[in-house]
Amino acid sequence: MICDDIGYGDLGCYGSKLPTPNLDKMASDGMRFRHFNAAHPICSASRASLLTGRYGLRMNTAGAFGPNSPAGTSLDETLVSQLFRDKGYHTKAIGKWHLGDKPDYLPTSRGFESFLGVPWSDDYEPLPLFRDKKIIEEHTDRDILTPRYTTEAVQYIEQSDRNTPFFLYLAFSYPHDPARASQRFRGKTGFGDYGDSVAEIDWSAGEVMRALERKGIASDTLVMFTSDHGPWYQGSPGLLRGRKASSFEGGFRVPFLAKWPGVIAPGRVTEAWCSNLDVLPTLAKVCDLPLPQKPLDGVDISQVFVENANTFPRKPLLYFSAMGNRGLDVHCIRRDEWKLRVAQGDQMRDLHQRPHHRGQRQRMAHTP
Repeated sequence: MICDDIGYGDLGCYGSKLPTPNLDKMASDGMRFRHFNAAHPICSASRASLLTGRYGLRMNTAGAFGPNSPAGTSLDETLVSQLFRDKGYHTKAIGKWHLGDKPDYLPTSRGFESFLGVPWSDDYEPLPLFRDKKIIEEHTDRDILTPRYTTEAVQYIEQSDRNTPFFLYLAFSYPHDPARASQRFRGKTGFGDYGDSVAEIDWSAGEVMRALERKGIASDTLVMFTSDHGPWYQGSPGLLRGRKASSFEGGFRVPFLAKWPGVIAPGRVTEAWCSNLDVLPTLAKVCDLPLPQKPLDGVDISQVFVENANTFPRKPLLYFSAMGNRGLDVHCIRRDEWKLRVAQGDQMRDLHQRPHHRGQRQRMAHTP
């Protein structure tokens, strides 16, 4: 499950006052990551990285696609959905796609057997609803997208064959601006449209996990929940500096929860430094999937799940700006506990040490 624009400080288990009881329970039943990064601080690039294990700029996806984009994420890339399908899993995508809306780029051409969702974010007009490759609504009712996604996900789980595993990719459209919620949740949180949309997403996540329980497959299922990047102007990055599109921590660090009964001990909180680049190599490891032939930027973090490891070998992570040169500018590099940031057009270099400088306001580049 992946959200659009939820910030590091937007869930109760990360210190928010927003009511998120289902996700808080997921954290208490599984593992909460304190240092989990998106690969990019912008929608399409981050989602492409999650599904491929590679930086978006490797695949023509450094920014965000829209209705006038001629293509999408490079067709030469292998998505994790294709790995699952080739292994015999059933595969389904629900929700916001945002990796290309032409037929060859839609989910059913990229390893998913079926798809219900929208091609891009809620701020584009028009917003059509797709069933596989067919537009079934030219102007979908955006207020009820979350419950529609939820119904589709629950039915998929209920109708699944217990003898055939599945990979379900559920990508919520919200709380991306303009955040929306159905009548059931509208005005209920006291935190405006944004808070109402987060509360409805929390309900949806709970419905999905309860469907797994009813089906009797919860103990055999790894469930992950995250966001594609930091919040825009409405959400909260917690104590972190920066927001969506920036190269400060608030633009990159996101909530990440993982639940896997019998493997992940309940109530764990990890300090491991991870990225959504790690999703594909980790799923490949735990599900015995063949790795793509192209070099990966992410690493297998299954040892964090199984052994609660806080450290493991990994390459330095790069932080690409979402502004300016189509997301191609490297603003930061992070290695172990150190992060070096060089802002675009700024000769001042900022060096920060994790985890002490959460706000990234103390410069150490010239400190002996």
